[in-house]
Amino acid sequence: MFCNTKPGYFRVVGAISASSCQKARLCDALRAKPLPHTGSFGYRAAEPTKQSPTALGTGIGSVSRRRVFQLLDLGMRSRGQTASDYKRQDAASYDDAAAEFDRLTERFSGPLAMRILDLARLRPTDQVLDVGTGTGLVALRAAALAQNGRVFGIDHSAGMLEQASAKARRSGLSDAVAFRQMDAEQLEFPDRSFNAALSLYALFHFPDPLAAVREMHRVLRPGGRVVIGVGSRPSLFSWNGIVQGTRAARERVAAASGRLLTAPQFLLHLMCEHGMEPDVEHRPKGSRTRISRMLRQAGFKRVYRCWQGHREELDPEEFWNLQVTYASEARIHLQQAAPADFVALKEDFLERCRSVLANHGKLIYRHAAMFYAGIRD
Repeated sequence: MFCNTKPGYFRVVGAISASSCQKARLCDALRAKPLPHTGSFGYRAAEPTKQSPTALGTGIGSVSRRRVFQLLDLGMRSRGQTASDYKRQDAASYDDAAAEFDRLTERFSGPLAMRILDLARLRPTDQVLDVGTGTGLVALRAAALAQNGRVFGIDHSAGMLEQASAKARRSGLSDAVAFRQMDAEQLEFPDRSFNAALSLYALFHFPDPLAAVREMHRVLRPGGRVVIGVGSRPSLFSWNGIVQGTRAARERVAAASGRLLTAPQFLLHLMCEHGMEPDVEHRPKGSRTRISRMLRQAGFKRVYRCWQGHREELDPEEFWNLQVTYASEARIHLQQAAPADFVALKEDFLERCRSVLANHGKLIYRHAAMFYAGIRD
């Protein structure tokens, strides 16, 4: 989203925040291991936002990622925010970010979109549903494969859907793909409408993920395939898990010596230093360990999973743009921030990043997904 720092650039979306006491607990926990001016600590990354890729940053310091999110959850449970409020605010936060979101998603998530399509084994005549389509990353690629079928992409953000529709027109795919604003938990399609239901980086943005999975099952035909991608590390004892764990150990050393920052936890920590607590309600919810169980609960059979991940080195400006666009808990708050506070945060962020690079360090963004697939009998 926003490299522009002009006053008024961010729109207030009226997100409900956690109590000041709970936010203080979160930021006190983050500050328990102070972030030096050089930005030397890399923290385990937050869950992805919407389609966004997962950052699998290093974990160092006295506060684990799991503990930080436990504290965030305290705030989420304490408020009386309704599901419709949450959906409306989340959608609004993406509307103004849509153009930058699309640019970043096309840059980073293309390989993951192709993987979800490979797993779905699309046929030329398939009817395909893309749930949480965003700016059409998966849907437009699916339309090129299901040339004699039809693809529908749904999302709750009008701004995202405008971007997706414009891309379809530019690509000459308007007749093959349609985009509609719709609630993933209450799909407006008849039973047994689709051969494949796909979703990349969206499931845990729904207040009730299981309801969304059940809806996917309902609209699939017998033999239909579901493939859901969520931000995740690889399984701990898998080959990828061993490789990533070894790399993480090396990176802890680099982070401790001021030569590594990882997204998006660096921004979340820095926001707390500036007294700008992340918006806890709009952190993606749920546990990736529950997804296989959810698919089976919804009625899917032959459920399996696989992982794919990538690693990027960024310059300070792109490191900033990526984090303020993808991290929902940061994006919601920064859209409400006073212009002067926003500028001060960005200047501090860029200064610390440049200090790390001057120390021959790196600014790392890891984007990855665990893909869960199943069949409707």
